[in-house]
Amino acid sequence: MRPVTGSVANFVRDPNWITQAYPTSEPYYAAKEGVAARMIQISDSGFDPYRVIIANKELVTEHPELVAKFSLGAYRGWQEYFRDPQPIHDYLLKISPTMEMGGMRFSYVKLRELKLVDGDPAKGESMGAVSLSRWEELGKILLDLGVIKQHLLLSDVVTDAFTPEKLNHDPTLPPPFWSDAPIPTQ
Repeated sequence: MRPVTGSVANFVRDPNWITQAYPTSEPYYAAKEGVAARMIQISDSGFDPYRVIIANKELVTEHPELVAKFSLGAYRGWQEYFRDPQPIHDYLLKISPTMEMGGMRFSYVKLRELKLVDGDPAKGESMGAVSLSRWEELGKILLDLGVIKQHLLLSDVVTDAFTPEKLNHDPTLPPPFWSDAPIPTQ
């Protein structure tokens, strides 16, 4: 067990170092230091959790219109970012001077390349889609690992009420905007 520091310093210093990292950032910063990184995704192990937004059940039950508006805003925000990330990157540079354009461009390309937002259409995935069978499988894995202590009723913890389809929103993302971002060799 090692603490996750969010820094690549140990990785850069020690060629035997292995660490948890985000594929959208740490490989870029390691490459800037002259160290190539190889990523092994958790999903390659067979554990393929969703990247989700979690809401309190009470909020979902008592204020579904708010959750719907938030969900639509998130979908539209991702679509706008992928249509043209430059205004968002410019804003991030303004509020956080430690950010850098190369890192943001790298993140953008990796998000698209790894389908971290829009999912893999070959697997029937799309932005905001919910597969109840995939959630059921995830629940079995979490139970087997002892992360949860008892089988949960899917209807108690997952809903597809706020998917783009249910909100009459087209989840299709625009084509990639940048293809020349600095991507470290693996």
